Amino acid sequence: MSNTWEYRYAFRINGPTDVPPEFTYTHEQFVTSEGRPLFALFTPALERSGILTTHWLPPRLILAFRNFLAVLSLERRSNQVCTFKLKREDFLGCGFSNFLLNSWTSLYPGDSSDRFQISFPSQAFRHHQELFHFLLSWSKEAPERLFECQPGPQQSIRGLPPKFSAVLEGYPELGEAFAFFFQPAMELHNRHEDAWANLLLAISPRGVVALSDQHHEHSSEYGLETTFFPLRCINRVNWIEPKAGNRAVIQTHLQGAECALRLRWPVFRDLRPYALRWISEVDRLLIGIKRHQNYTGASCATGV
Repeated sequence: MSNTWEYRYAFRINGPTDVPPEFTYTHEQFVTSEGRPLFALFTPALERSGILTTHWLPPRLILAFRNFLAVLSLERRSNQVCTFKLKREDFLGCGFSNFLLNSWTSLYPGDSSDRFQISFPSQAFRHHQELFHFLLSWSKEAPERLFECQPGPQQSIRGLPPKFSAVLEGYPELGEAFAFFFQPAMELHNRHEDAWANLLLAISPRGVVALSDQHHEHSSEYGLETTFFPLRCINRVNWIEPKAGNRAVIQTHLQGAECALRLRWPVFRDLRPYALRWISEVDRLLIGIKRHQNYTGASCATGV
């Protein structure tokens, strides 16, 4: 077993000498073709225990370049390096989750309902935050595309759980929300009914922000998942209502250059008027962006 599997701490890669030995060759290949990475971070192997099984998560090296992300992972038996590569134009969103001692970053590669997760040890929370801050900035739209269609008046979101407000205040890269939908945690009297976690969907000039404390189908007092989707990826948002039962869905369609993805958030059916009001705000914003893109495209074509 190599020494890399024995590492216990996450750390930033500031130069070639910081790269663990099993990753050195692949790292050098990327640096030769792409130059020095904008951001590089190592995460150690982790053991995750479930109810019935225990499994190992491999050590990983995260490399971010101008046009793509590369996540290098080791295979446990062979120490072979496997590479997950995601183009910037197909970066559909990212997530930041922290529940008790478990933390992870999620990437959304598209063409699948599965997300690519990078887990962190509990003591690496600062590095975890650094990665999320970087991804939010890295995914930023080009200034010329952010945009003639101005949002309505910004709203202060009052009455949120403190952990929700702390995220919105702690990540200015998300942008200030100007329209939102909030579903409070609910436990219905009928034991056969669904339990509902706190859920916030907010629009900012950067994209859609989703905050949820759902963990194992219930609301978690000690955890929160933050998900961000850039405006350029959002194709449309739909309300899907069941014929029976209380579990409706807000569904978001995301589109990259070469991939697509659908994501769903369960919503209590009786909150339909509030959800539809929020969806109409998303539609208004997307229509404004498309009009601006068509106008600038026509202007370029005619030489205006």
